[in-house]
This record gives sequence, structure tokens and C-alpha cells, in this order.
Amino acid sequence: MNSDGLRRVIALAASVGLAALLQAQERTIPPAVRPFVSIDAPAVALTHVQLVDGTGAAARADQTVVVRGSVIEAVGSSAETPPPPGARVMDLTGYTVFPGQVGLHEHTWFASIDAATGAITRLTPMNTSAPLLYLGYGVTTAMTAGSALPYHELNLKRAVDAGDIPGPRFLIAGAYLTGPSRNPMFRSAATADDVRRVITYWAEEGATWVKFHTATTRDLLKAGIDEAHARGLRVTGHLCAVTFTEAAALGIDLLQHGLVTNSEYVPGKVPDRWSQSQRRPLRCRMTRSARPQAISIGASTAAVIRWLLDSDPSIRWQVMRT
Repeated sequence: MNSDGLRRVIALAASVGLAALLQAQERTIPPAVRPFVSIDAPAVALTHVQLVDGTGAAARADQTVVVRGSVIEAVGSSAETPPPPGARVMDLTGYTVFPGQVGLHEHTWFASIDAATGAITRLTPMNTSAPLLYLGYGVTTAMTAGSALPYHELNLKRAVDAGDIPGPRFLIAGAYLTGPSRNPMFRSAATADDVRRVITYWAEEGATWVKFHTATTRDLLKAGIDEAHARGLRVTGHLCAVTFTEAAALGIDLLQHGLVTNSEYVPGKVPDRWSQSQRRPLRCRMTRSARPQAISIGASTAAVIRWLLDSDPSIRWQVMRT
């Protein structure tokens, strides 16, 4: 697909998703949001589109999708699905319609990193650009996978929810949780009670996810998963001291970075220990759990993979099926 074709796919997904959200709320579109709304009608018929429905089925050509408020009222071939009376009809030949994308590892800030030491030298909030960029790329739900600026992200979510700014549906994770660490962005926890107290605090502040980081041990992770689930929160992790299999057995909801952080087969791996040396060539897989359960693994962004390859060109990941 060329760049113009990609633009056609993404722009339509984002604009339809924002319009449907605003109409579903049955209110006047706020002045701050109005410039970004391209479709404002009680009913819209998207005709002659290619449809990707998100179920895994093959794309369907020459389809009509009728949206009324926040409800998809009808889907079918354009020949057999006439637009309803009074609907705004859009001939979108050459466009593709798909459900809004759900991002499960998102950040609303970026960092400047010292090339020699790897230390973060500056954090820049993206209060204005991040919500718009997500919509522009068709992301209508975004989970912030740990935050260096948790109040910034909680307040950003509230602004979007209130209609003060356009943006996706944000799901906010609180501050990063880990074991002993010198990273100034992380909340180091020494005991299970410490973990529970931190999770309670962020749950009451409005977070709906918790993210654990590299130095988290199995005891800390278990305490966090149990506390978060009891409060209706979900748990994700950029883990290294705990392996993927161990985390799955403890009930984690989402593992981050695909194979990059799976310490399953690090030579000489010590339980509950982690070091930078683990970021070296591995053969990664998950063993079969004695307690089968559904678990999701989020792949790394292209930027993370490129950073790893640039830092050590010898890295070659091998995926082994179990």
C-alpha cells in the first residue's frame, strides 16, 4: 500500500470514530473539539468502501456501512444496503474502513537520552500533539503503559472525557512499579505491603492499569496482581527478573515488548534477579503452564527493536514454538 492509500485508511478510521463518540454523548460539540470533527450528522452512510471488520475475516470489497450515533446500524454490500432516508451519504471508493485500533503500550511524553550513558536527560509532555497523533493514526483507545508523569496523563484523560480536547479513550496506568532501582521515574517497592499501598493510591486517583518494571520479584508481582485484580485494575509488565512463564502463572494480564524482555532462557538466570546482560541473544519461548490461561503479549515498537539492533548488531531473536 502506498502512502496515500495508508492515509486514506487511517484518516477515515479516526474521523469516523471521533464523530461517533461525540454524537453518542448527545451534546453540543465543544468549541475546542469542533475544528477536528469532519463528520457531524445523526446518520452517516459510508458507501463503496473496503471493509476490514477486525474478526480476522478477509477484507470485503464494495461495502456500505451505516452509522447512526454510536451504533453501526447496517453493514452489507453497497448493491444491497441502501442509505437510510436523511443520512449523509459519502462515496468512499478507494478507502478502507476498520475498527478503531486499541494501543496497549502508549506514552504521552517523549524522552531525550544521553547516547553515551543511556540516561534520560529530559522529559517532554505531549499534551497537545499526542492525543491528535493517536486519532490521526486511527488509535481510538490507548493504554498508557506506565507513566513518568502520571498526573499529566490522568488530567489528559479527564480533559478528553470532558470534551475539552480531542483524543482517544485513554486507559491510564499509574507510576512505574519495580523492586530496588535508581531510576528516578520508577516507584521502588521493598515489600508486598508497599506494593499494595501504592496500587491502592493510584486506583483511588483514577488509574485502571498497573505496570511493573524490570527489577520486580515474584513476591512483589504476586502481591500487586492480587491487589490490582481485587480493585478491578489490570496488570502489565516490562519484566526481566520474573520470566514470562512465572508471570503468566501469577495471573498477569499483559506482557510487554514481545521477546525482548523474556528472560526465560538467559544462561545462568537467577530467580528474581535481573541485569543489563540479559539483553543479549536469547532463544525465547514460554513453557506450557500447569494452569492454562489466556494471556496477551504486546510486541515492541519498531523504535525499541531498532535501538536494540543498533546497540548490538549481533542480536538475533529465535522464536521457538511449544
